Amino acid sequence: MNFLAHLLLADVAQLPLAGGVLGDVVRGPVDGRFPQALGLSIRLHRRVDTVTDAHPAVEALTQRFESPHRRYAGVLLDLLFDHVLARQWSQHSDERFGAFCKRGAREVGDAGSWFTSAGAYAPSAFMFERLLRSYALEAGMSRAIRRTASRLRRPEGLIDAAENWTAHLPALNEALPILMADLKTTAQGFVAAESAAQQLAG
Repeated sequence: MNFLAHLLLADVAQLPLAGGVLGDVVRGPVDGRFPQALGLSIRLHRRVDTVTDAHPAVEALTQRFESPHRRYAGVLLDLLFDHVLARQWSQHSDERFGAFCKRGAREVGDAGSWFTSAGAYAPSAFMFERLLRSYALEAGMSRAIRRTASRLRRPEGLIDAAENWTAHLPALNEALPILMADLKTTAQGFVAAESAAQQLAG
């Protein structure tokens, strides 16, 4: 999943939203490096990625890509899920999309020092909010795909895989509610398990 979904799942778990983005930049062990709640949020990000990669709905969507495009399907699907989530937003959250983007971007911006300590740039809340909002638009998603491709060793691989990406949207529209329901359960269960572990340790 990409930024928007990770932010929403951190919110479902009642953990710091910034951890939903820091999970993409923090490497190695988390414990002891961050405040407890933020560390949990980063670890939740990792758990969500693991569950998503193995989810039957994602595996089925991956099989829709022809070889050699299939090797880029995971990256592309992560991006496209955010587009579909933005378009389906009212099905997944009671908070208005714009209000959530503003709140999430503010929390990410406020956590700038944690990003720099992890070797990444400190996001601007203003620019990050614009990025999140852009996921709801086809033009915004096309820019996100090109931006992501530019970071790859072979950008043309993702660009080719993403040709006619809108053709995948009907299947993603059907898959996302199932996937998000399972990921919300994962997020809630993760927090419950961590709380139980802390009580036993205490």
